[in-house]
Amino acid sequence: MLDGMMPEETKVWGFTVPVSSAGRRKWPEARRDQVVEKINNGAGIRETAEEIGANKSLVALWVKKAEHLMRLVSAMIGPS
Repeated sequence: MLDGMMPEETKVWGFTVPVSSAGRRKWPEARRDQVVEKINNGAGIRETAEEIGANKSLVALWVKKAEHLMRLVSAMIGPS
């Protein structure tokens, strides 16, 4: 912003994402899940990160955490 003010929220894919006073987006879990699902369905991490205005390393971290969580859940459930 030209006036030095940070927006309190921004729109990503038609949804509101809150922005902290320091300018960081506070990504809701539902939005992170949507991003991870899109990547799991074949979209690229870099392209998706650019689309939502996030750093690709942050998006890659979301994907890695989701994969880790799925492995934990699978280990707890056991073989089908």
